[in-house]
Amino acid sequence: MSAIAPQAQPFLWPGTGHAALLFVHGFTASPSEVAPTARLIHQSGNITVQGILLPGHGTDPLDLNQTRWLDWYRVVEDRCHHLLGEYDQVYLAGLSMGGMLALYAGLHVEGLKGIISINAPLFVRNPGRVRVAPLLQFCRSCWPKEKVEFDSREQERFAYDCYPLKALSSMLILRRRLMKGLPDMKLPLLIMQSKQDESVLMESAHYIFRHCRQAEVRVLELPRSKHVATMGVEKEMIAQEIQSFINTNS
Repeated sequence: MSAIAPQAQPFLWPGTGHAALLFVHGFTASPSEVAPTARLIHQSGNITVQGILLPGHGTDPLDLNQTRWLDWYRVVEDRCHHLLGEYDQVYLAGLSMGGMLALYAGLHVEGLKGIISINAPLFVRNPGRVRVAPLLQFCRSCWPKEKVEFDSREQERFAYDCYPLKALSSMLILRRRLMKGLPDMKLPLLIMQSKQDESVLMESAHYIFRHCRQAEVRVLELPRSKHVATMGVEKEMIAQEIQSFINTNS
């Protein structure tokens, strides 16, 4: 594995209260993309906020192709158990694929108080490319990205400029398993979806709402946000909504 880029380092900001929030980044990205919103949550309350770096991320795209969805999930699960041993109330939030991992953990990790999912990619704008990933992985390692989201690089977001195809194919397995399990969800959910999302369709949030019949689910549309909403123009609102969700369910 290559060295972790300086911009991709994980973070841990301790609070003085009894609640902790674990924040999970998206596919090919790093904690840098959730840090702006996480920092606002930490500054406005007494919540401990942690952002982890998933295996294969923050280094080189070829490193990500050496990992699979279970590798990413096990790190999330392990960190949840660690926080549950130290805090009375533990919440889990995720952006994009991190939202899928958060929801999956909500089905399998006992003791969590609630889940926040932002732009989880259950349904995407370019499904054809996603569908051919399992075939393309045998003839090429990566697929280049069309563009970098808005001005995220100027905000020191670290993300790969391509999609490692073996890892992308594995993410599709996570997606299928999550969608199959959603009817069993019982934890309170806050589901956010950007209306200007260049990658993920609004149907993703609606699907979660329809299928989590045993859970209390709130869907919040973000009218001005793009995919990396945690770095965008509505990050203050996102932080406020997450803090309100934690306060309500504590």
